[in-house]
Amino acid sequence: MYDDTRTITLKGTVTQWLWANPHCILHLDVTDNSGQVVSWIVETENPTSMFNIGWTKTSFKPGDQVTVTALQVKNGKPIGRIVDALLPNGQKLVGKARLSSDDSNK
Repeated sequence: MYDDTRTITLKGTVTQWLWANPHCILHLDVTDNSGQVVSWIVETENPTSMFNIGWTKTSFKPGDQVTVTALQVKNGKPIGRIVDALLPNGQKLVGKARLSSDDSNK
């Protein structure tokens, strides 16, 4: 489902953060290279797994400017799996997504 050979970096505005089973889901608006706003949906694992590595129900708030590194779906739609997220306060949250190789710049 995801292209696990490379990552994509998304800089955008949080519109919604869903802390729910079976996956936590982050909605964010990202301005693409042509100036169009694209609504992205990126997911993590379940709340318990994410809490155990430092994520919380309040990690993201609507309006937050964040940078997310993600694995994008293979069909190119604006959907992904979070590798890590940089919060407005500079805190970096690491997700559980993994690349199939160590080279994320393929």
